[in-house]
Amino acid sequence: MFSTKRAYLILLLEGLASSGVQMVTIRQTVAFVGSSVLCTSIIISCFLGALALGYFFGGKTAPEKFSRALLFNLVGAIALFGIGLSYPFVSMFFLSIADISYGLTILGNPLVHLFAFCLLVMSPLVFLLGQTVPLLLNTADQETRKSEAAGSATAISTVGNVVGCLLTSLVLMYFLGVGYSILVNCMILSFCVLLVLRPEQTILKPMLLSITSLSLAVAFVANVRMPNQLFAATTPYSDIRVEATDGGKRLVINRSSASFIDPETRQGWPYIEMMKSAIFADDVAGKDILVLGAGGFTLSAEDTNGAKFTYLDIDPMLKSVAEGDFLGEPIKGDFIAQDARAFLLTNEKRWDVIVVDLY
Repeated sequence: MFSTKRAYLILLLEGLASSGVQMVTIRQTVAFVGSSVLCTSIIISCFLGALALGYFFGGKTAPEKFSRALLFNLVGAIALFGIGLSYPFVSMFFLSIADISYGLTILGNPLVHLFAFCLLVMSPLVFLLGQTVPLLLNTADQETRKSEAAGSATAISTVGNVVGCLLTSLVLMYFLGVGYSILVNCMILSFCVLLVLRPEQTILKPMLLSITSLSLAVAFVANVRMPNQLFAATTPYSDIRVEATDGGKRLVINRSSASFIDPETRQGWPYIEMMKSAIFADDVAGKDILVLGAGGFTLSAEDTNGAKFTYLDIDPMLKSVAEGDFLGEPIKGDFIAQDARAFLLTNEKRWDVIVVDLY
């Protein structure tokens, strides 16, 4: 039987990782289904449904089997988390199901694809993790009331959920990228495996440790090595890469061609050149121009006619990627990493021109 402190630590870490599942699923599916309220509601609903089923079936496990069940659940969750939520697998899943369902009215809907992904990948993962709370209730002292034990276990797990949301989205994804966020959460669950393993489990220990180590190795390759070869950056908002194309380069953000530049003429997409013609039609120099949605900063890549450009975009990594891999030089103008609506609501400055070039 575990000590109360050990049980609470496992609950805290499990709650942290299970919340990370939700954040990562929302982030990884943006490039394939978007980020609408409908998408988020499907993910949250499937998450809560799987969590409820995990609570229910975990509570039916015989007390003498709780340790073994918890170990297998954690090891299975590591494999599902590290592989099932990796970009290569997510991309293969959505592109394959889109090809299979092409032309079918209902089955071809991206929201149906998202629902299928949640049911087949995310929900089983959450189901396994959700069993942790009822399984660990078996470690409660016999003198402790059941209601008190259940309340304490649920509270500790929920605290882990809160910390997990903040840690994954505001710290791990922001500073390390999506791949390392997944890997760190898998390592957290691996630590839980070590906490659950007991000295007398001599038969299970080598097998479970081997599977856990293999899962971590695969998770590292699928979430760190492969994305590093595919993308210039993976941020809380976007997967960004630069591709060579006819006559220049394309900046691709979440599988969409966001910008183009001809390295010799420094010109961009036709609509960018049309905007330039309109902005500088009156031949007035020194304009203050605000650009909402930076893209590849191509609006000022050519001659700026003395204008002062201020670019606004929510993704702080966009500037460094554009300068290093796309433009090949520092941007002409200032860059502000902030949500456009929040900026406009709190900024009183007047601009000569405001260019809206975002979704």
